[in-house]
Amino acid sequence: MLSETVIALTVKFEDIPRVVPRERIELAKLAEGFWQIIVHFGFVQVPDIPAALRQAKDCGCPIDLEDAIYFGGRPAYAATTVAVELLPVSG
Repeated sequence: MLSETVIALTVKFEDIPRVVPRERIELAKLAEGFWQIIVHFGFVQVPDIPAALRQAKDCGCPIDLEDAIYFGGRPAYAATTVAVELLPVSG
């Protein structure tokens, strides 16, 4: 069973050393009970996800921080010895 509020959270590291708190959160309500949060950090910052979620709550996202369940993932990369040719995209 899904919770009342489901959040798709993305953490992005920017090409600048620091992202100021007022520019850290992108928040979008995608559907009833389904939100997207994009959190931006600079490349020297250590991400503080609980603080970012509190900031999202302060901005109107109805997350229950005391009863939240987290599922995590990250991209996986594999090394290969096979040459890959990248083709230009026309459009």
